[in-house]
Amino acid sequence: MQEAAAAKTTARGIPPISIPGGLLLLFCLFLPAVKGCDKPVYPYEIPVAYAPYLFGLLAAALGVFRSGRAAKIVRTLTWALSSIAALAEGYFFVSGLKTNNHAELRFLVPALLLWVPLTINLLESVRWREKAQLWRALLLFSGGGLCLLFFLFFTAIERVYYGMWLSILGSACVLVEGVLCWHSLRRQA
Repeated sequence: MQEAAAAKTTARGIPPISIPGGLLLLFCLFLPAVKGCDKPVYPYEIPVAYAPYLFGLLAAALGVFRSGRAAKIVRTLTWALSSIAALAEGYFFVSGLKTNNHAELRFLVPALLLWVPLTINLLESVRWREKAQLWRALLLFSGGGLCLLFFLFFTAIERVYYGMWLSILGSACVLVEGVLCWHSLRRQA
């Protein structure tokens, strides 16, 4: 009995790895990511590529505010931001097709593939209003996995710099946090 209480106290004292992983993702917005024509391209120069980096900020907020009123506010903000981001990415995608701007489309397609499933996951979360921890675990798992795929896509087709590798590390931290949360919830059930 005392061992279980000590294990719970120790587990609460360890901060979630989604906080440093999410902050690392946000920091990578200002690091060189891929090779451009003659110089490195920084993600902050391409607004359509903000999606996974802003998800890093969201993941860090989900790690800090895990319960209570603040968690409900973060959840509402998540809904609003992801809906706006998915609509903006769709708009940029359609306008990129109209103007035949292929340089932007190479960033738009992966960004759109990131935000659409993430928004679908958020829409699914309506069913889990009472199960905020399950929603948090699934959001970190799906968002971290989608961000990881987003960054791995660029490693396959572009010459990348250290900012991209650090983004992969941050995404992996968020993904691992989601898996650990989901696993602990399954053990409790």
